[in-house]
Amino acid sequence: MGVGEGLPGGQKRRAQVAAPRPALRCNDSPPRATLVASGLLSRRRRRLLRVLRMQRSSLPGSRFLPSYDIAGPKIRIGVVWFGVALWALWVTPVGASLLYGSVAAVGGLQCAQAWRRQRHWSPLPVVGVTAFGCPLVALLGLRAWGIYLVAVLVGIVAVTVATRTSWAERTSTTLRCGLPIGMAAASIVLTRGDARSVAIVLFVFVSAYEVGDYLVGSGAATPLEGPAAGMIAVGVLTFAVSIIEPAPFTTSQLWVLGTVVAAACPLGQVAGSALLPSGGAFAPALRRLDSLLVAGPAYLLVTSLQR
Repeated sequence: MGVGEGLPGGQKRRAQVAAPRPALRCNDSPPRATLVASGLLSRRRRRLLRVLRMQRSSLPGSRFLPSYDIAGPKIRIGVVWFGVALWALWVTPVGASLLYGSVAAVGGLQCAQAWRRQRHWSPLPVVGVTAFGCPLVALLGLRAWGIYLVAVLVGIVAVTVATRTSWAERTSTTLRCGLPIGMAAASIVLTRGDARSVAIVLFVFVSAYEVGDYLVGSGAATPLEGPAAGMIAVGVLTFAVSIIEPAPFTTSQLWVLGTVVAAACPLGQVAGSALLPSGGAFAPALRRLDSLLVAGPAYLLVTSLQR
């Protein structure tokens, strides 16, 4: 019998209002990863997850843990980025270099701004030009890119020495902010110079890792669940791509490359946190390319050895 059954109308309504409501069980609600992906998390729940993320980033030993920002339309931005980057890689290497160079420059500037808040200064124009120039010079080949790196090192040292104040610290901060992210962007441009399929395989492998890592890691209780999900996603995609077997790869070569990317992407996230003063520092453009920090050069090296 329901609450208030058999009572007059007014007493029935009062009894229904006063009756305790059944508590929701944890199993009654969808997982947090589903809510984050579908954009159904309430603002209060998003704020709570951000607070928990900040608390986790402040724990001892969490300096290099990956950070997940769930504020805003991150899923839609990721879909747009995937479409634009895939189109640029498919159409022309010049478009890919401009796209990745722009993101690398913004990421380097955001990294430099994060360090400025900690009273570590670096010349912003030098950081931006260093990061933006890496993928552009990569269009000329590996040898020209190596000469550019040497010129950048000499130029950064010269500019920071000319300031006559803390030149060693400024040199290290400038190199930290501009060079690694520029090299990550240049690595995929260098693979595009070999063949269109070589760059696209790297791009889809890294994208698969990022999707699995974000969907699971953004609502996970431990920092290992997200990278593990990303590595599993790369394995699944490697199996699908190995069935197609795009030229110039063989099945065994694709599995080697998939294994390298799956192992290197989490290291890239750690490297991205190491470039910043803290793992939770604001640098979304850097986080857009952090999976390529290690995976890009490693993939380029392995494909060179497989020729």
